Amino acid sequence: MCSSDLEEACLQNGIEFRAYSRSVFYPIWRIWFDQVGVQLQARKWGADVLVTLGNLGPIWPLVPHAILFMHPYYIYPLSPFRGILSVSQQIKMFVHRALFRRSLARASAIMPQTEVAAGRLQQQYSVPAAKLHVIPPAITLEHAEPRDE
Repeated sequence: MCSSDLEEACLQNGIEFRAYSRSVFYPIWRIWFDQVGVQLQARKWGADVLVTLGNLGPIWPLVPHAILFMHPYYIYPLSPFRGILSVSQQIKMFVHRALFRRSLARASAIMPQTEVAAGRLQQQYSVPAAKLHVIPPAITLEHAEPRDE
């Protein structure tokens, strides 16, 4: 589903939808959005809980915060990629990991997709087991059966 289809479906169902474009300032804007913008929207909507997709969420959430953990590069060493990543990409990764670590500390729940990821989060970030709730990626039955081409 493309963004315009999603927007149309949301509007038809009375769901507020907003798409954001990426500019050269996107990394700075994204940090602001995750730390301030999301909180403003949660307050505006009277949210009881905040679920963030893509790991980064507020460091000081105003309501209980659940993180859907989807980026494995946060739990694997960067050393093999140092020659591949530009200096700016390495800085970005360092900042993201630091923000992620702080978000984990105050999150009510962290939802990795595998037991391996849950174990690495416990080992590398000292996440208590009680906060971890493994939610495997979903598939539909049509994808479970071999397809005849």
